[in-house]
Amino acid sequence: MTLKEFKEMLEQTKLPVTYYEFENKVPPLPFLVYFETETDNFAADGIVYHEVKRIAVELYIKKRDFTLEQSIEALFYQNGIFWQKSFQYLDDEKCYFILYEMEI
Repeated sequence: MTLKEFKEMLEQTKLPVTYYEFENKVPPLPFLVYFETETDNFAADGIVYHEVKRIAVELYIKKRDFTLEQSIEALFYQNGIFWQKSFQYLDDEKCYFILYEMEI
C-alpha cells in the first residue's frame, strides 16, 4: 500500500486528514494526522526486496468516541492492517490524543 492509498483509506472516515501537519489553519476536532516514522525493509540479494513503512496515525478528539474509534479500526481490519493503539489526554490542548501504530 502506498502513502497515497493509505491517505485515501483514511479519508473514508470523512474526517479532515493530513500528512504530518496541517499547513494553514487547523480544522476543528476531530481530525487525523498520519506520517511515516521509519522503515523496516526486507532485503534479498543485497537490495531492498520489500519495503515496509512504519506509520503513525494520530486521532485528535474532544472526548472519547468509541464508535468513531471502532470505525477507524474497522478500516484497518478491512485492509489487512495490524495496529497497536495507545491514548492519553492532552491537558494543554483539552483533547484526547489516540495513537495508532502500524506497518504498511
